[in-house]
Amino acid sequence: MLYTDAAESCNHFLWECYFAQAVWHQASFWNSFSFSLHIQFVKIIDAAIHKLQSPEFEILCVACWMIWNCRNKLIFENKSSSSVGLWSRASTYTTEFLEVNKINIVSTAPTVAKWSPTSSDTSFKMNIAVSQS
Repeated sequence: MLYTDAAESCNHFLWECYFAQAVWHQASFWNSFSFSLHIQFVKIIDAAIHKLQSPEFEILCVACWMIWNCRNKLIFENKSSSSVGLWSRASTYTTEFLEVNKINIVSTAPTVAKWSPTSSDTSFKMNIAVSQS
């Protein structure tokens, strides 16, 4: 059950509220983090960027998205959601997404475009526009 009696803020519904806390306690890395309940959520994300490996960080991001969706369902559709199993669903969603897109994930070095003259037998068409005031 989402609580709606506190001030609406990202920090509240992604970290401080009972619903979000119930989700974070389901995370496998929860015990390696020790944060105060009143820490800014952006600091938690910063710590997660430095501490978590893939796919844990991606799962955390998907869990945030799912918490946001639960909040929106409550506010806009008056539908209550359960936090039970939300982390597991986020994990499954993320794992499936990464697996499906594994083929498309390639490390590409940025290519540097370099000018080189064309051969002498190449023809070009040039359009020139001139404007006079």
